[in-house]
Amino acid sequence: MAMLCLFILLGFTTNSLSATAVKNNMSSTSKATKAPSAKATKAPTAKSTKTKPITVTECGLSFTDQKVVLTDNLDCGSRIGDQQDCAVTLDGPEAEIDCNDFTLSQVASVAVFYADGPFFSGICLNNGATAINCNVKKFVDGIYVINGGEVVNSNLSPNQFGIYAKFRRDSTLTIEDTDANSNSYYYGLYIDIDSGVEAKLDVKGEVTLNSNGLVGMYLFLEANTKLDIAVLNDATLESCGNIVYDISGVVPASATATFSGTGYTCDQAKVVFNGDGGGTVGTVVPPNCQACPVP
Repeated sequence: MAMLCLFILLGFTTNSLSATAVKNNMSSTSKATKAPSAKATKAPTAKSTKTKPITVTECGLSFTDQKVVLTDNLDCGSRIGDQQDCAVTLDGPEAEIDCNDFTLSQVASVAVFYADGPFFSGICLNNGATAINCNVKKFVDGIYVINGGEVVNSNLSPNQFGIYAKFRRDSTLTIEDTDANSNSYYYGLYIDIDSGVEAKLDVKGEVTLNSNGLVGMYLFLEANTKLDIAVLNDATLESCGNIVYDISGVVPASATATFSGTGYTCDQAKVVFNGDGGGTVGTVVPPNCQACPVP
């Protein structure tokens, strides 16, 4: 009887150990099968958290290194109180506004060349910011650029100045597939360079500066400045039918302005440069223009 109990006890213990081993083995196997789930830490979900562009629905806002869009025309209305600087301000090389071919405008009078609106400038691009697919009208400056940036596929008319580009430090402005025509009182493109600064204008695609109130492109260079204007590859820069000059400006004796590339169209007789205060003109390598199309 004692032997029988011993055999039963041994059998029970053996079975228990076997069951425990099987359970442990199943547990290990179960854990092993979960290893792939660790890989399922979805890397793509990081993309889904990418910040969407901000929709601009009111005027007077500023954005630093952010992407913004228009999803409808934006009218800044009439002036009430003091005039503000910019309807929309973008600052930094990552800052971008895509207007999606909508129009930014305000209520302003052509009789005073749009100087009575609530904002002086439509879009202000600072320190490498970008404007794409924008129609801007009825401001003093359609687009005001400080220290380089990009203006792409935009229509800047009517304003006093289509684009006013101010260079306070060495930088590059790129204009691509953009029209700054029929700006009623002054210029399609005005380039203003502080003393000692080296600036560059790159032209891509088709750019037109036609039929403006004074000059298509005007340069205002201070002492010891350098400006390189390059019409790149198959690009074209057309400045025709402007009231006074097609391309003109002030280049002091210590300054240099160089036009490179072959894609210029203008009236060569309306390409005129002057020295500062009527003094000696600096070094100018002028554009070699093809004739303007006959109206």
